[in-house]
Amino acid sequence: MKLELDASDVRAESSWNAPRYSAQWPALPGSEKLSEALERQIQSWRRDYVGTYSGPRSGMTVVWEPVVNTSGLYGIRLRHTVTAADSAATSTTLYGDGDSSFTSLQLIDDSQRAALVKELERQAVQVNGGGEPFEGATPEEVFTDVSFTPDGTLVAAVAEGTIGPMSAGQHYATVKNPERYLSDDGRRVREAAMKSPASSTSPAPSTSTTKPENAGKKTDCTKAKCIALTFDDGPGPYTNSILDTLEKKKARATFFTLGPAVQAAPATVRRMVKLGMGVGNHSWSHPQFTTLTDAQVTSEITRTADVLKKITGSDPVAVRPPYGAYTEATPHAGAPFVLWDIDTEDWKNRNADTTTKRVVDGAHPGAIVLMHDIHPSTAKAVPGIVDELQKQGYTLVTIDELIPSMTKDGVYSSAPTK
Repeated sequence: MKLELDASDVRAESSWNAPRYSAQWPALPGSEKLSEALERQIQSWRRDYVGTYSGPRSGMTVVWEPVVNTSGLYGIRLRHTVTAADSAATSTTLYGDGDSSFTSLQLIDDSQRAALVKELERQAVQVNGGGEPFEGATPEEVFTDVSFTPDGTLVAAVAEGTIGPMSAGQHYATVKNPERYLSDDGRRVREAAMKSPASSTSPAPSTSTTKPENAGKKTDCTKAKCIALTFDDGPGPYTNSILDTLEKKKARATFFTLGPAVQAAPATVRRMVKLGMGVGNHSWSHPQFTTLTDAQVTSEITRTADVLKKITGSDPVAVRPPYGAYTEATPHAGAPFVLWDIDTEDWKNRNADTTTKRVVDGAHPGAIVLMHDIHPSTAKAVPGIVDELQKQGYTLVTIDELIPSMTKDGVYSSAPTK
């Protein structure tokens, strides 16, 4: 689901110095209580992370996505990952309107919570092949991320490692007709979700291997004047708006994606492929590679690569190390590293005009432009950027069109000079 670009402003905090953490969340006009609840949740995670900080090879990342945005009612999912040997990604969905905010747990009627845990446990036993996955778990622990699909199915996201191996990701337990379990707030959220056909809730990643409609229409950049727009940290709430622009203007770009965000929005990733966009790997939890062991770097890369291949049927085109941080000894895990030579700093300026100017002023044949598809100001800037570059004769291409001869251990900031 897309939020209106003027309806939300993502705020971020991050730190290059240890302990490192990076978090994004929305400020929602007219729903201040929910905005405050989101910030409290992130600050709670931050305090827990800092309080248990395990050294320079750990980091915390939080990304967000909308699950409901109808009639003044918002639902926002936060995905929280800590990089450590025993870490697991978790997700929390909070809801609110102009008067109040409430948790996923509050969607379930108090008298029905135990019964619904049992219902989900029956499904979990089938997936896990036995045992008691929720043994000793309270409803507060089970129902942190509850949402609804457009047909009204209840979806409860179960934390990684609870059912099956960590590599399997989150398990999504579903209840087709959940009315008997719901509170008044739950029924209201369900009705709102059923009015929102573009809901981003998805029970599980697809295994679709649909090939792009224009896969055979590659640009020869030895003949054309090419430039590559790239976007990091998504897919996010504004990615589909950017895809709308690129599709309308017959332009291409490459999206360097984070693993949990990919799991959250598989339909958006499949749309990228269908439109002929490049899909790259930006790690699982956005750590600084130079602070990790070789095994941790490899895990960060391969974990996201596996999820992308499951959804798209193909390996990601390249890896972009978070922060552009790497050394000659950093493992590539079988993929080239792609950096940039035009940095818009859109994450800092949050201004569409400034972002546009930096792209246009820095443009040159073979350039790679760095932006982020999680910021509304960037989505606002893209139409003007594309128009101006095309006016100057540029063809906007994917990374693999710009540099078709990338090697698996290569590092590229722009196209090699002819």
